[in-house]
Amino acid sequence: MTTPPPPPPPAVLTVTTSNLPTASQGAAYSQKLSATGGIAPYSWSTSYGSPPPGIALSADGTISGTSTYTGQLNYFNLIVQVKDSAGTTASSNWISFPAVGTLTLPSNSLLAGNIGLNYFSYMNPSGGTPPFQISLAAGAALPNGLAWNIDHLSGMPTQYGTFLVKFQIQDSGTPAQTYTGDVSLVINNNLYVTNNNNLPVGVQNIAYLGSLTAVGGTLPYTWSLASDSGPLPSGLMLNPNGSITGMTSATGGFPFHVQLVDSSQPPQTTSAYTGLYINPTVFLGDNTLFDGIQNQNYYGGGVYAQYGRPPYTITLQSGALPPGLSFQTMDQGNLFIVGSPTATGTFTFTMKAIDSLQPPGTSTGTFILHVYPQLVISPVTLPPGLVGQPYSYQFVATGGKPPYSWNVGLRPNGLNLNSATGLFSGTPTAPYDGLVYMYVTDSATPSQQVALGPAIHVPDVLKINTSVLPGLSTNATTNLQLNSSGGTAPFTWAVTSGALPTGLSITQTGLISGTATTNGTYPFALTLSDGGPPTQTATVNYSVKVGAIGRNDSIATATPISNGTFNASISPAVDPVSGLLSPDVDYYKLTASPGSSVQVDISAYRQTPSSPLDSVLEFVDANGARLQYCSDGYGANYNQPCMNDDFPGAEKDSRLYLQFPATLTGPQTFYMKVLDWRGAARPDFFYQMIISGVN
Repeated sequence: MTTPPPPPPPAVLTVTTSNLPTASQGAAYSQKLSATGGIAPYSWSTSYGSPPPGIALSADGTISGTSTYTGQLNYFNLIVQVKDSAGTTASSNWISFPAVGTLTLPSNSLLAGNIGLNYFSYMNPSGGTPPFQISLAAGAALPNGLAWNIDHLSGMPTQYGTFLVKFQIQDSGTPAQTYTGDVSLVINNNLYVTNNNNLPVGVQNIAYLGSLTAVGGTLPYTWSLASDSGPLPSGLMLNPNGSITGMTSATGGFPFHVQLVDSSQPPQTTSAYTGLYINPTVFLGDNTLFDGIQNQNYYGGGVYAQYGRPPYTITLQSGALPPGLSFQTMDQGNLFIVGSPTATGTFTFTMKAIDSLQPPGTSTGTFILHVYPQLVISPVTLPPGLVGQPYSYQFVATGGKPPYSWNVGLRPNGLNLNSATGLFSGTPTAPYDGLVYMYVTDSATPSQQVALGPAIHVPDVLKINTSVLPGLSTNATTNLQLNSSGGTAPFTWAVTSGALPTGLSITQTGLISGTATTNGTYPFALTLSDGGPPTQTATVNYSVKVGAIGRNDSIATATPISNGTFNASISPAVDPVSGLLSPDVDYYKLTASPGSSVQVDISAYRQTPSSPLDSVLEFVDANGARLQYCSDGYGANYNQPCMNDDFPGAEKDSRLYLQFPATLTGPQTFYMKVLDWRGAARPDFFYQMIISGVN
């Protein structure tokens, strides 16, 4: 007998309700939630949120009740959970559940106002669906002075009392709700001072008339100074009708405190802090305006009246503004000068100001406006300088208003700029190849300023630093790299007297190379020329001996040497019968000035296949004692022993930094000792010396 297949599993339990109809205030509501899948029957509950007040969810999925929500349209979003008969649960997404209250206008929807004061009030309906259309109902009347404007009531009421105003409103719901009803509007008759901060400005020794004003209460009013008030200016008085009259010689601001009583029974009383200003008579004066710059926008201000009673009327009486400028009327009738002057010179004109007094006060003033040409610095190509040599260059400025003030920022050390004359001078103390940042300022008001950044080239003095050449072996390969400093590339080396040893020549880089073939002593002079500017030359006389070279393996036989790059060798150790190795050592004699920085590098030439060469460098005095004036190259303290086996980054080469104390006097002689640390060079130990900073 065939076994029937098992029934398929039930579909996934899913809540299918995503939103609900709107619940209206006071209306019966019933809606069934729905789900699919799982095994019926279902059981429902709320996970998050809640329905509108008055409505609830039952276990069978029915949402029902009567909404008591009274507000405008709102959404009571909620999440529900359904459980099937097998105990499986599923939750809904957020379900949108809108509710809306019945449209109405609360009787107190409008703010209270006061007679004679500005009024403004929005109307905010209760219930319904925004936006709303609100209007006065047919036959409705507003207090005099007020008007309805789309969504607010505004104006200045001239009647007081309590008014019932009928409004009609319609919302945007579907279906739309409408409402017509009365709203209470209260306009009070409270007493207020209205112009306490707006009394007219008075003028010294001119009859004054100003009046305080109020609204509300019952006429007539009675005004007086409050008991805590300061006095009015001498000669002025506050009258019971609120007028302030009289004449005063005082000037300035005068605060005071007024009290107002009306004729109501019982009377209303109020007070206000106020004050008034008494100006001197109108004044224009004689003024020198800010300077202008030809063909530049003018920012020098204008013609301004003072005191009296503004606003003013200001007119040109004689003379004229510079061409290109004009007057522009500003606040209080003052004049601002605008434009770009097209001509230079001094322009004088007379203006007249009339204030707003009756009869008006007047004042005239003479004004002077200077227009200067634009400040410029003549084109500059600075000539080159030279370290240690006096330098002078005269900067020239034109235009603007002399005298000028010169200033300099970035520049070569040793050079400065005379602030009064623009003379750039001094003696450069270090090489420099860059810009000179300087600027000049004139004496105009406001001042003009022009900046300039010309380039300047200041090379160091050209020097040949190699003063001594070592002796040469006959028929040995020679490479002597001369050392120089300063000057400006390109450089040219030339033999200017005598001759190099036979078989040697010099390149334009200062390398003497070749093979000396003939014994003898060879005096010659080398001249180094640079490319300038300025063009410099330096000459040194040498004498080189070619022939058998004795071993320089002691201080007594040390080879004199100076700055440069030189090649040498240490002979391999001899294998004596005793079996004790006797490695070769080279000594070189050098001098250095106290305070000068000396650097020496020793680099061994590696063999192929490599030989175990490990150079060691040491500085000693005439007695062979190691000097203590060296540094590790990372600081300025020259107080370490002068011996180095391996400098950083090199396994078998050496470097030393030396500086004799500046307190010593005269050139200091010392000896450079080079040896093969292993004493096992095979074949000769060839090495290169690079020396700088010695004499």
